[in-house]
Amino acid sequence: MKRIAIIAVAAVAALSGCMQTPKTAAEYIPWCSKRVAGWRSESLTELSQLMRVSRDKVPELFCKRVLAGVQQGRITGKDFMDAHRAGTPLWKVIKGQ
Repeated sequence: MKRIAIIAVAAVAALSGCMQTPKTAAEYIPWCSKRVAGWRSESLTELSQLMRVSRDKVPELFCKRVLAGVQQGRITGKDFMDAHRAGTPLWKVIKGQ
């Protein structure tokens, strides 16, 4: 569970605009995928288990799910702040629920 919390913090940093972010949704997926692909191997493995997909699909699918969750209003800024807690809307979206 501790590693999930670390992943959550990394996700918030990557997705919250700490770095220069893309201007359109079409630019977001490759930008985000590149950053997620650079995460620690253990984090990607754990995310692949959480998401129930192969590890090579994690970066793009993670980014697509988060983007869709934001666009659909299922994820809010508060959800990113609570990302360290399992069972939040952010984690449900990442899991594909």
